[in-house]
Amino acid sequence: MENRNRGRIERVNAQLFEHYVHADLPEKVIEYGFLLARKSLDAFSPEDSIRVTQTVLDFLEEDGDTLTRAEAKALSASAQRMIGNTSAAIKELDEAISMFEKANENSRALDSIVQASQIAWHGLKVEETRRWVERGLELARRMNDAQNLAKLLSLAATVANMRGEYRKGQEYLEEAERIKPVRPETVQEVAAGGVISIALSSKCDAVLPANTFSNEEAEVLANVFETLVTTDEQGNWLPNLCERWETLNEGSLFLFVLRKDIRLHDGRPLTAQEVKRSMETGIRKLRRSMPPAFAAITGLEPFQKNASSGLSGVIVLSENIIEIQLNEKIPIYPAL
Repeated sequence: MENRNRGRIERVNAQLFEHYVHADLPEKVIEYGFLLARKSLDAFSPEDSIRVTQTVLDFLEEDGDTLTRAEAKALSASAQRMIGNTSAAIKELDEAISMFEKANENSRALDSIVQASQIAWHGLKVEETRRWVERGLELARRMNDAQNLAKLLSLAATVANMRGEYRKGQEYLEEAERIKPVRPETVQEVAAGGVISIALSSKCDAVLPANTFSNEEAEVLANVFETLVTTDEQGNWLPNLCERWETLNEGSLFLFVLRKDIRLHDGRPLTAQEVKRSMETGIRKLRRSMPPAFAAITGLEPFQKNASSGLSGVIVLSENIIEIQLNEKIPIYPAL
């Protein structure tokens, strides 16, 4: 079978794997097991990948080097992550990292540490994320791995801000900015004005972000409105219209310090009063269920009954500082 399908071996991966398992040939089980496990992941069949990888690990217990076992553990972690089993994925990666380090494969150990930190973060395990990030930062700096260091610094800044360690979060962001590759700036002259026409698959009715219902509406309004906070490619929070924010009272009070270089469409500067007015307008003109970002604000119910009274939970402290008071502790509020 192996000879007949040479050059298109992926067609018979599963049959060859099962054959060599029954024949008790570890070398072939490992070879075709890795191929089949990766193929199962590519086909979004994590359960099959886990089953195959576990069989490979069973054979490796008897005959296998540390590095190969580490690769199998890392592969199993990817499958566990795909089915949403955060704890199992991190456990597998923890073992893989130890093996990579034992084999002096520091680069692969660092890749796995970055993956573990991202899995912990997506699983809302903040403290565990912090531990993995700190471990990875030390190794990334020692190895001068700018790419992984940038990922870890971005996540470290988000975690630090969530924990109320704002100075540390700012230091992480400043370090991330320093290690960015320097690229020559090219200034392209862009003609002012003009019209762009884009075909949409459905009608766009919403004129305020809170009323968006379809993807088309969200895409259109994303070109009109900006948010106080945004995310990077890994989903980590970053300042956008604000230059920084502070989490107080364990997540029931937030201060947003606005950037002073932002202008509205008519040239006026963005102020805290404009942000408050925008939030109140969004609530007044809401035509769907209350978004979580509004529902959690103190004083929402009285404001809905008497919109002229103003939203008491949103307080303008100065021209560029706004305070948002919540009914409960929601440390992830900036993400809403």
